[in-house]
Amino acid sequence: MSELRRWPGWLGVLVRIAIRLLVLAVIIGLVAKIVSGIHVYGGFGWYVWVAFIFSVVNLVLGTLFRLLSLPLIVLTLGLFLLIVNAAVLGITAALTSHLAVANFGSAVLGGFLIALFSWIAELLLPPWARRRS
Repeated sequence: MSELRRWPGWLGVLVRIAIRLLVLAVIIGLVAKIVSGIHVYGGFGWYVWVAFIFSVVNLVLGTLFRLLSLPLIVLTLGLFLLIVNAAVLGITAALTSHLAVANFGSAVLGGFLIALFSWIAELLLPPWARRRS
């Protein structure tokens, strides 16, 4: 954390956001390699662009979907979150021509793997790159 204390507060936040965005781009690339129905077209810059769009959609619509479907999430013991993650991935694919999701099954599996790999990455990131509690 000492290396981040030298920077102004907003710069430290930008560095954390950039690191998380790059990690998400790598995760999306990994998921595209694993799931046959998910394709990202272009180089690494487009992976970062898709990760950015996914993050914005997840922040705005994902939060709204989770809030509106809270009774279903509770009833299914959290399994409905797979559908919410699939919807976020599908909406991201609809917003950019560089991401293609073939079908609902690919979206569910891709959403699950992105959530799983993101959780693992959150555990592995150094403490200064994580969100402050």
